[in-house]
Amino acid sequence: MVLPPDVILKEDLFNQLREEHYHIKAVKPLPKTSHFKHHVFGMLAKQQTLRFLEIHTKHHLKIVNDILK
Repeated sequence: MVLPPDVILKEDLFNQLREEHYHIKAVKPLPKTSHFKHHVFGMLAKQQTLRFLEIHTKHHLKIVNDILK
């Protein structure tokens, strides 16, 4: 579980997005048979992991947009 800091800076959000892009680029060249362990869903295949990250990121972006409204 990750807890946010008391103060969230715009710069920190952009740094996190850059870091996410870096990690996704690192995963893409891995073999299709690669698996990743998720603390709730257990072992996920590479394609499942990429899809999960896409959905999860969109979910968080929606929350940010709702807060900004």
